[in-house]
Amino acid sequence: MSTINETSKREKQDNWNGNIRERADGRWEARIMTEGIYKSFYGKTKADVKKKLRIYRDTRSNEAGDKKTPLQDYIANYLITYKLGIIKESTYDRYESTFLHHVYNTPLGRKPIGVVNDSDIIKHLKLKISPLSPDEMPLSRSSVKKILELLNMACKHAHMKGKIPNNPAVGVKLPGEDNFLVKTKKIECLDDGQMAQIKRVSELKRKNGKPFYRASYLIMILLNTGLRCGELLALTWDDIDFQNNLIYVSQGIMTNVNIRDAAGNILERTNKLASPKTNKAVRSIPINQQCCYYLNLLLEEKEKSSIDTDFVAYSEAGTRMTFRNLQRAFDLILIKAELPHYSLHILRHSFGSQLIRNGVDVTIVSKLMGHSNITITYNKYIHVLQSQQIRAIELANVI
Repeated sequence: MSTINETSKREKQDNWNGNIRERADGRWEARIMTEGIYKSFYGKTKADVKKKLRIYRDTRSNEAGDKKTPLQDYIANYLITYKLGIIKESTYDRYESTFLHHVYNTPLGRKPIGVVNDSDIIKHLKLKISPLSPDEMPLSRSSVKKILELLNMACKHAHMKGKIPNNPAVGVKLPGEDNFLVKTKKIECLDDGQMAQIKRVSELKRKNGKPFYRASYLIMILLNTGLRCGELLALTWDDIDFQNNLIYVSQGIMTNVNIRDAAGNILERTNKLASPKTNKAVRSIPINQQCCYYLNLLLEEKEKSSIDTDFVAYSEAGTRMTFRNLQRAFDLILIKAELPHYSLHILRHSFGSQLIRNGVDVTIVSKLMGHSNITITYNKYIHVLQSQQIRAIELANVI
């Protein structure tokens, strides 16, 4: 009996997509490896061998696959059995939402898992990109990516358990951005003038000397640290090292997550303190002078109001502030500053963009932002990097 690791290793070695090449004698060859065995198909044209390869794959799927269990039933059981209680509640909620809205009760979902092939999955994704019904909204690339991720994950497990001879999703490629009717939104960032306006409004005070907007100092801390909102809400004063000018990030608040029983039924919807989004999210962030200034103002207000709390982001009652109240405060500041509505996340993006515009190396930016890898940083701030490159070329125009 093979172990899970051995099964995983064999799956990586198998090339269910096959390799197609033109031979020296002019013939075309399609070569496929399944279960460690090579099989070749020959033809006069590339189209000939591609057809033979497709027929072979479909035949193999129909030979050994589970022809009784619908794909949707397998995924539902897989999520509850192997994911519930193992992954974060917010991640489980995302998988479940993707399943219920985009796989369950669809032609693909009703099809037996043992006869699902890559063509079925590709067709399903294409219908999500360009629906046939005018009542169905087309999806963005990120949404379709989540569907493919779920299908690949569940089918990989089914292959490991011997339910299907191969993973039909493993070779399916996500279409390029140009194929989507719904374009991925570009990351918005505040410009220097907008940040100055937010700062001006955030520092407004009432006649009694108290800030005009209670959460305004928190808004400025977000803008000067690039913290995720959940990370800021989780901070206690023990996480602030004024002596070494550091903020230690080790937790975050998950907003509106579903707490479930063992069967997957929702018991309550609540906010929850949890470990960070990724391992790289556990980090220390240097406190600049502006951030230190606003943190001290928060401490002063806490002492003046005689509020006994350990939370950096606290309410008048001393409890932890909620994401909703923080967003409401930001909305009021934006209105007063005569700026458009933005989500709080724009403060994080503005911080990252400002670092890159100031010449900070993207590797350092990635660490400060707590991204799981540098590729994420590049993708998020590619527009800033490109503008910096254009500026560098213009400066090099010396003749």
